[in-house]
Amino acid sequence: MAVVGFETSGKTVFAGSMFHMMRVPDASGVFLDTTPENAGKLLGLYATTADTDKKFPSSTNKGELTEWPFTVKIKTAAAVTDIGRFSYLDFAGESMRDLFTAAPNPETQRLYARFQSADIMMAVLDGLQIRRFLENRPLPRFYDDLGTLLSLLSNHQKAVNLILTKWDILEDHYTFRQVAERLLQIGMFANFVRSQRVLGTCRLIPVSSVGSGFVREDGNTM
Repeated sequence: MAVVGFETSGKTVFAGSMFHMMRVPDASGVFLDTTPENAGKLLGLYATTADTDKKFPSSTNKGELTEWPFTVKIKTAAAVTDIGRFSYLDFAGESMRDLFTAAPNPETQRLYARFQSADIMMAVLDGLQIRRFLENRPLPRFYDDLGTLLSLLSNHQKAVNLILTKWDILEDHYTFRQVAERLLQIGMFANFVRSQRVLGTCRLIPVSSVGSGFVREDGNTM
């Protein structure tokens, strides 16, 4: 699984929160497992994110490609059974721009190959940038970055899910329908969603990695 997004969009935090939420079986008995070492790192990442007295986790270093391996398991009265495995790719979001603006290098070549070979492709839309777009104050690179993201996704042969991170800074001001309708007013975004219909359903999934009301915007920071 490749989760594609630019720096500070929330890819790494999403991995920690996903494991935190899914490491214990749900009502149907399904849960995620990984090595004790990786479990410790992911839980530490979540704990640091959720503790407002601690500095927010550092962004992934440029040039660093991290694979988080997970096993999907199901617990029944008879046994605990492995039902699937996947690897979550984490990387520095700045590297995505190098795919198109820099000379080919081993890092960008490996990253692009990993995107192409992924069985599942998910893309992260930064909730903070989306909020600024909704308020008619988008960051300077907003449209260029969105075009780069959608271009990468368009070269994938399977349906893509879009993750809208930092939903807690949007939900008190906008409904989900309002956000989706405004995004569809962007021509290239609407075209991308329409083009995905030949592959299956394209989902937009709002995510708040720590919970509602956790994050607020203060000037240019959160």
